[in-house]
Amino acid sequence: MNKKLLFLTLTLLYAGSIFAGNPIDNKRKRPAEEQAGPAAQEENKSRKIDLQEQFLKACSTGDIEEIKKLLAEPSTIDPATKTTLASRAITTALGIACLNGYNNITQTLLADSRVDPTDIQQTY
Repeated sequence: MNKKLLFLTLTLLYAGSIFAGNPIDNKRKRPAEEQAGPAAQEENKSRKIDLQEQFLKACSTGDIEEIKKLLAEPSTIDPATKTTLASRAITTALGIACLNGYNNITQTLLADSRVDPTDIQQTY
């Protein structure tokens, strides 16, 4: 196909898509989170922090149903996030579950690919 014919074909395809009400958009599609304004982004960030705290609390109290619910939606929490305990030890949700003796929670967390069992606690 020669260059003029190719150019004409592409031009007609583009013009046809505009008239059909479907303009070709070569811009990168951004996730809804990126398209939102600063206030919505801040609200989303605050919501994620709240869910993360809720997740860690569930790990420390043994609420297996809440943990399963939060783990089911991968974008809501990060089970590998480190937190500081009252003893000034830095640990993860897995560490909290182990320290409290919640075997069922420990097994649930280990089944999640985002959890690193070798990430042990550190004391400062």
